[in-house]
Amino acid sequence: MEDYLKATDLLTISNDKVILKKEVAELQQKSKNNEYIIRGKLQEKDEEMKTMKEQVNTMQSQLQTLISTLVNIKDQNQVNQTAQMLYKSGILNNT
Repeated sequence: MEDYLKATDLLTISNDKVILKKEVAELQQKSKNNEYIIRGKLQEKDEEMKTMKEQVNTMQSQLQTLISTLVNIKDQNQVNQTAQMLYKSGILNNT
C-alpha cells in the first residue's frame, strides 16, 4: 500500500498539472516580455540623461565664456547692450 501511495502521483493522469504547467509557461513568457520592455525603457532614459548632461555641459561652457567676455568689457554702455541682447534672445530672464 505504501508503494502504491508513493507512485499515485506518477500513475494519476490529471489535467490540473497540464493546465498548471501551461500557466507557468505563459507567466514566464509574460515575465520575459516585461523584462524586455523595462530594459528598453531604462535604455531610453539613460540616453535622455546622457543627452541632458551633454546639454548642461555645453551651457556651462557657454555661460563661462559669456561671463569672461562681460568681465572684460569696460564700457558700461556695451555691458547694457549685451545684457539687452541676451534678454531679448531669451538667454536671460528678469527673475
